[in-house]
Formats: sequence, structure tokens, C-alpha cells
Amino acid sequence: MCASALRKEGVKYFIACSPVLSELAWEIESFLVRHFEYGNYSFRSALRGWYGESLKSVFYAAKSGGMIVGASGGLYSRFSPVFGVLGPVCVEADYRRSGIGEELVERLLEHLYCAGCRAVYLGVSGNEGAVKFYKSIGFEKYRGIVMRKLLCSEAEFVENFRRTDKLKIRRMGWGDFASVSVLMTEPSVMYSFDFQGGIFSSRYFEPERFLGVFPKMMESFKRDGGFGNLLLAEERRVVVGIAHIRRGKSRAQSHLGVFDFFVHDNFLDTGQELARRTIGQSGGLSISSIVCYCPCSDSIKKEVLVSLGFKKCARIEGFLRVGEGFLGVDVYRHW
Repeated sequence: MCASALRKEGVKYFIACSPVLSELAWEIESFLVRHFEYGNYSFRSALRGWYGESLKSVFYAAKSGGMIVGASGGLYSRFSPVFGVLGPVCVEADYRRSGIGEELVERLLEHLYCAGCRAVYLGVSGNEGAVKFYKSIGFEKYRGIVMRKLLCSEAEFVENFRRTDKLKIRRMGWGDFASVSVLMTEPSVMYSFDFQGGIFSSRYFEPERFLGVFPKMMESFKRDGGFGNLLLAEERRVVVGIAHIRRGKSRAQSHLGVFDFFVHDNFLDTGQELARRTIGQSGGLSISSIVCYCPCSDSIKKEVLVSLGFKKCARIEGFLRVGEGFLGVDVYRHW
């Protein structure tokens, strides 16, 4: 029997679903931290259930000789689990190329499917070995660093964004991690998803970030003051639009609210109500005015801003590179 087969033979697999005991959460995260840096998102906190009851964190891990030698994690909403996010996948160097990584991911994907997930997304940046690994288990390059695996037919997936008259607007929470991340990758006609955060529609700019976008936004709301509202296709509880506002980052800017919104192409006519509702709820932020940065070519967003009483107060020429050309940015303000 070859060495890789012997290594695999001595491995035992187990599952950890939030909330778990602190010791186990720490053991899994400590293993991951030793191997790579995964950004500003704490999987230990997710496993402990600290991000709310609506966000489900699940890990499959492999042990040999009492030590963790591999782990694969994912996130999804307990209440609308159509989309899942695949987090870190890692195997100890001495145990690689023995099928452990594939086994961990396949078990995780089966769990996500049984929970109701029909599409799983992940981000891979500058690692061709990782891209090759994920392709071997059915993931495909989607947008920029984002890869995707459908657990249903393409036609069934598209149905999630089909136009419906039953829409709902509600406050964004941690359970929306996967759905908001997926919306960010949809190639919608609007230019910016979060201009201040440097996140733009994947129709014009290939995503260079993925996993850290949502937690960074939530952390900024908590740190600086702010919130996000979501537009949901209620029948499937899929996020099809987002509007968010946050206070300026410094004391000198704390009187200023920075606003942005992004809506899937099939629901563009509802963007005005989503934006109006969000601005109307911003009174608790103690701000004196609101600004929105709008790429000059984004006529849809401009029309909504003007209808809500925003006025253009400045233009920054040549601020964005789009293809071979440059776009200016208009600054709109609401008092």
C-alpha cells in the first residue's frame, strides 16, 4: 500500500456546526491560521454562533492521531439557504494528494445541498493550484477571483432571480452573508455595489475581493454607525437589491452619511423605493447630509438620486478605468 493510501486510511472525519464548544472552534481555527491568512473574517466566531442565529457555519474536518490534518468550511443562511459560500479548505502538507481535500469538500457540498443550497461560491486569488483543485471537483471560474458550482440546473438557478411582484424590504443581518456576496457577483447594469468600499458591478470590473466584502461592511456599520436594507424576492427569499448608508470614518466626517445602492437588472424599477426607505430611516445616525458617488455612465442610479432630492455638487473627471477608457464620477448630495 502506498504512503498516501496509508495516510488516508488512518484519517477520521467529523462535522462541526455552529454553535460549537469554544475548544473545538479554537482547534479548527488554529489549524487554519497555521496554514494561511484568510482575511478579516473569524470562523471561530461563526462556529461559536456569535454572528446571530440566522447564519449557519459548518465545517468538516479530518483527524489523524488526535490532530486535525484537514478542514473545509462553509456558510449559509438558516432561513434562505439557496446560496452557500465555501470558506477555507486546507490539508496538512504531509497528507495532501491522498484525496482528503476532495473528501472534505464533497461531504460539505452534500451537507449544503441537503440544507437547501443550490449554488456554492468561493474566492481564489493568485493560486493556480487551488483553482485546479476546485475545478477537479466541479467548480468553474465565474467572475474575477470568484468560482461557482451549481447544485441544480442553470435554468433552475436563473429562476431565483426571476421577476416577481412579491417583494419585501428588510434590514440586513449576518444571516445574509452568502446572499449579499452572490448579489455582488451578478453582472448587473448598475456600476457600483459599494463605491466607498471599491466594489463595482462585475459587468464592468472583475471582482478582486469576495469573502471579506460582507463582514467588512457589517463591521463598518458597527464601528462608524450605519445599516443596510435588502430587497428580497419574497417567494424564494433571495436578495435582489441592497441599499446601505454609513457615517464618515473620521470625527471630521461624522456629520456626513455615505449612501449607495445596487439592484439586480430584473428589479431595477424597485430601486427607488429601496433607496427612499433607507434614506428615510437614517435619522438615527445624527448626520446633516448624505452623499452618493455615482459613475457618470450610471444613468439609472442618477435618475433615482434626482427623484429623491439629491443634487449634483461635484464631478471628478477620469476617476475610473473601464476597459480602455476612463469614467468620471459625479458626487450627489442630499440635505
